[in-house]
Amino acid sequence: MGAPGASAVAEGTASPTFQLHVLRFINWYHPLPGLSFAAPSASTNENAMNIDRFVFAFAGIVILIGTALGFYVHPYWLAVPAFVGLNLLQSAFKGFCPLALILRAFGMKSGCAFN
Repeated sequence: MGAPGASAVAEGTASPTFQLHVLRFINWYHPLPGLSFAAPSASTNENAMNIDRFVFAFAGIVILIGTALGFYVHPYWLAVPAFVGLNLLQSAFKGFCPLALILRAFGMKSGCAFN
């Protein structure tokens, strides 16, 4: 079965202590000084869904679905991910995103990308 002194953690998962050590090692070793892989703190609400995260998640889902439909159903479905990509590109330069306006109207908290 298990080795003496092994923890009762389910097979295939890492203990929280081990995860913390890995995150500390990555923060010490990784070559990009401005990038941080710190574990989210439980006291802050930094992982709350905001408009930015929702827009990026929605765009990713639509791109994946449109690409799959274009591959399996008909190539004209590839117009959907192309439209989403063009909309993301223009929103990067203009700051205008129709989905962000709709989500703001529903009262979702704004992030820093679509103010």
